[in-house]
Amino acid sequence: MYEYVSDILRAMKLDPKDVILIRHAPNHPEFMAAREAGFIKEYTAMQEAGFSKGRNYLMVFIGEDTTLARYYETYHIGSIFPNRKGRVPEAYPNRKEETAEGDFMELREQPLPPGLTGFAIDWGRGTVRWHQKAEREKRVVEIQTTQKTERGGAQV
Repeated sequence: MYEYVSDILRAMKLDPKDVILIRHAPNHPEFMAAREAGFIKEYTAMQEAGFSKGRNYLMVFIGEDTTLARYYETYHIGSIFPNRKGRVPEAYPNRKEETAEGDFMELREQPLPPGLTGFAIDWGRGTVRWHQKAEREKRVVEIQTTQKTERGGAQV
């Protein structure tokens, strides 16, 4: 059904050229703190100035092993603010990020195609590169639907 991330994006009526893929490293200390406190969205919203480079969507994954990355959320980028001061919730654990240079992006969740509840991809060998343009094909290795989970075409 979906062989590549681009297939899912097209089913969501999104052009891959308008999307940045992000892979959060599960062992990164700031990410771990944000995840534990329930602030993955806010963690994702704080990026270097000009990060989105005219793209309007972020598709976010969380790394699991060397190259596997599990889908977390797709966000539409709304307003982009040139600083983070006053935009981070009081309970956000990584307070130093609020005063760091960079943008704060207003993010709004976008639904997956009907019937698709999640998926995992092979990020590839470039796991050091935590963000990539969505035109770079990423193979879907697991699909989760409202009815079943499939890995490599086999139902589990």
